[in-house]
Amino acid sequence: LDAYVIAFYTRTPGGWSLQGTSVPINPETGTWEVTAYFGTAYATVLAKKPFNPEPSLQSLPRPGIGIIEVKISK
Repeated sequence: LDAYVIAFYTRTPGGWSLQGTSVPINPETGTWEVTAYFGTAYATVLAKKPFNPEPSLQSLPRPGIGIIEVKISK
C-alpha cells in the first residue's frame, strides 16, 4: 500500500476542490483519513506514487496511466 496515494476532492460551484491526500494508507486495515469541507459531492482518486493532485479541477481525472480508480459519492 506504500505505493499508492488517495486524493480526496469536494464538489463546489467552481469545480472539484482538493481537500487533502492520504499518505500512508494503513496497511493493516486499508483505511485512510482526511479532513474535508461540506460539498455537493465527494470524490476519491486512487493513484500510484508519485502523484501530485491538482488543487482544483473542472473535471476529475479518468483511470489510466498512474490513476487506478476514481469514485464519486453524493
